Amino acid sequence: MLLLWLGMQDASLTSRARDTVPQSLCEPLLIAALQMDRDRSVERLVAGWPWQRLFLRNYVPPMFGPRVPGCCQRYPSYGNDLEMCEHMRRGVKQTTCLAHTFIECLKRHTGTKLQYLDLTGYPSG
Repeated sequence: MLLLWLGMQDASLTSRARDTVPQSLCEPLLIAALQMDRDRSVERLVAGWPWQRLFLRNYVPPMFGPRVPGCCQRYPSYGNDLEMCEHMRRGVKQTTCLAHTFIECLKRHTGTKLQYLDLTGYPSG
């Protein structure tokens, strides 16, 4: 966990970690970057994503749609309006960052393998 925290402190460290750690650690790195609101780290991870698909719902709880009964641990229950607003703010920020990075990678023809970004259940504009 310390490695993930240290790797997310700086985008250049994230790039280095992404290029040196096994592919199986790319997902925990992305989760850490999303949870810590490290947009630059998310950008670096998506730019070098080792798989063809990325489903945001695998990394953060969905924002809209029915809640699945029996999955209380995965989906947040909001104690007040401030918690709900913060969850919405983070969701908008995360989807915007992911979508922008994905489009930039396509425009620049970078070496990303990512071909499909699924933001279903999240706001995107």
